[in-house]
Amino acid sequence: MKQTVAIIAGVLVVFGVGYLYMQNRSRIQIDPKVTEFNSDANKLIEGLQQYKEFFKHYPTGTTAEISKAAPSSSTFRTMAC
Repeated sequence: MKQTVAIIAGVLVVFGVGYLYMQNRSRIQIDPKVTEFNSDANKLIEGLQQYKEFFKHYPTGTTAEISKAAPSSSTFRTMAC
């Protein structure tokens, strides 16, 4: 009987903490660096999706090769116009 009451009390505590977390999660301060990273990551994903729509494939090569090609390639300048 004591174990049952302890288990029920534990479950209620867990649900109570979860409920309070969900109610206050919009008030939790988010680190500005995390927000900036998420914004940059979303821009990168959108840029890759636009590249694929325009050229019908994703860029190929290593990260270094793609980075070197980006500012000097005529195909990238065409997209920016």
